[in-house]
Amino acid sequence: MRKIELEKKESYTHTAYFPKKEKKRIEEIMEEEGIEDYSEALRKCINFYYENREVNCTFCGRTIKVKDAFKVDKHYFCNPQCYEYYIGSIGLRKVKVEI
Repeated sequence: MRKIELEKKESYTHTAYFPKKEKKRIEEIMEEEGIEDYSEALRKCINFYYENREVNCTFCGRTIKVKDAFKVDKHYFCNPQCYEYYIGSIGLRKVKVEI
């Protein structure tokens, strides 16, 4: 990352290198969405990934989407029962969870 000054404002820039097929996919997304800037297209792809990524439930191991799971500390759970069983199995004090 480099620090640059653009129109009297501080900004940061970086260079990203992509294999040819990834570059083509990004260009397809730019055409579909009507985006003219590579950085905006990359931002959209990254945000989509984080919204739709999948994690495993800490107790049962079921694969669930992050938006459908709830998080307690660093652990993801698919439902309150898994959380209660997890707490019971490791002998921790129960924390009230609201979904």
